[in-house]
Amino acid sequence: MQLALLASSFLILATASANAGSGPSMIRAPGGTGLWSRAASLATGREGHTATLLSSGKVLIAGGTDGRGKVLASAEIYDPARDRWSSAGSMAVTRIGHSATLLPSGKVLVAGGLVMPFPSPSLASTELYDPAANAWSIAAPMIESRTRHTATLMPDGRVLVVGGLTVTPQDGGLFPSQLIRAEIYDPAADRWSMTPPMGAHRLGQIAALLPDGRVLVAGGQDDSGTMLKSTEIYDATEDRWISAAPMDAARFGPIASVLADGDVLVAGGLGEEPNALNLALTSAELYNPRTNQWVTIAHMEEFHAPDTGTALRNGMVLVVGTIGQSRPELYDPAHNRWSLTGPTMDRYQHSATRLRNGKVLIVGGYGIESLGSVLIYDPEGVAPVPPRPPDPRVI
Repeated sequence: MQLALLASSFLILATASANAGSGPSMIRAPGGTGLWSRAASLATGREGHTATLLSSGKVLIAGGTDGRGKVLASAEIYDPARDRWSSAGSMAVTRIGHSATLLPSGKVLVAGGLVMPFPSPSLASTELYDPAANAWSIAAPMIESRTRHTATLMPDGRVLVVGGLTVTPQDGGLFPSQLIRAEIYDPAADRWSMTPPMGAHRLGQIAALLPDGRVLVAGGQDDSGTMLKSTEIYDATEDRWISAAPMDAARFGPIASVLADGDVLVAGGLGEEPNALNLALTSAELYNPRTNQWVTIAHMEEFHAPDTGTALRNGMVLVVGTIGQSRPELYDPAHNRWSLTGPTMDRYQHSATRLRNGKVLIVGGYGIESLGSVLIYDPEGVAPVPPRPPDPRVI
């Protein structure tokens, strides 16, 4: 079961290559709100990359694979003001399944991952990208190698890295194991330190920064292959993990977004047997950190796993992508309602980044379209009504 799960999580399935793109073009779609448009294509099409909003408002895209089994070290930067991509150099090693976190200094910490598609040994190495110099440098390695972990910037400027998978050589082969330990990066000292063990080994969990500065970790899969409903909270002031109320449903790889009121939306993901794609979930729930309670809310219209969830400035959450075809959805917490918005897409292992102007940048991913394709969602955009054809009866 674990290997089947890993196959769905790590194997590179795409065969398409990136195509050169033109400037923005509108995408009309029935129903929904907002406007979708095409943006300039990536120089190198990719999936499984990271996307980081920089202090300048530009977006750093790093690593991933080209869809033909080649893992990338290259990075690119998108300038929303010019709708233009430029090179951001290359990391020291190729990476997929890594994390990327914007630090208070404006630099980006990239940690872990794999140098080749699974199965291959996981990485402990980390790197820093400096936008001012457009250059990469080596940072201190993590204590444990890991991939598919979460990385959360805490209010004190340190980065909490949680769970994931470590893949180590053993007896002439490779041994994957879910991790129960988390570690913290201190950028001021360029040093990693371990936290106490979590309550469970976790792969495919979510991590969300709560308004009080603590970090909620929920769901995933443990080292026995069991899907998890359990949740726990890391308190950095006391350096301890606290058991929290369990979710209503066990989930692997759901989306998580912190809403304007501080509640955490967790939706979709894979169900009890994550190797079966037809067990992708439509259910969703909200965590209230003030009461330590989960509440089941309205179900999504379609299955979404794996996907991205992006909190919008209007308080709604945009969910995009799955394995197979689906339409993007919007969650409206004020009315506890999901609605479809935009065209049908076949896209996953993409990235979704909210830009400073409130629009959402959707980059790459595997699907029918080129891995280099880029979309922009404008929550406030309104598609113009096509002109009515002339009535032949009118002279």
